[in-house]
Formats: sequence, C-alpha cells, structure tokens
Amino acid sequence: MRRTDWRKYVLFALALVLGIAAGVAAVLLIPEDYKAFNGLAFFGIACLVAAAIIYFGTKIFGIGEDE
Repeated sequence: MRRTDWRKYVLFALALVLGIAAGVAAVLLIPEDYKAFNGLAFFGIACLVAAAIIYFGTKIFGIGEDE
C-alpha cells in the first residue's frame, strides 16, 4: 500500500490560509485614494505569499519530496 505524504497537503493549506490573510491585511492598509487597487492588491499579495511559502517549504525544507 502506498503512503501519501500528508505534509505537502498541510503546507499547501497553510500557504493558502496565510496568503489570504496577507491579502486581506494588504487591502486594509491601502489608503483611501487607492481603493481602486483593492482586487489587485489582494490577489497579488495572496499569490506572492502563498508561492513564497510553498517555495521555501519544498526547496529549502524538503517537504513533499520522496524519500
């Protein structure tokens, strides 16, 4: 029976949650003059943070690699 590497799924879920939280925080910090950029700030920051967490988790810490 093949074992699944559950750590990669936990890493992905953590990256998704932290990316969304960072996107919300970025939207809350935008000044009133730039409210037109709310969507761009949310999705841009959320994607960058999630990608950084997944990159560091897989490349630096080796989570999700076959043993």
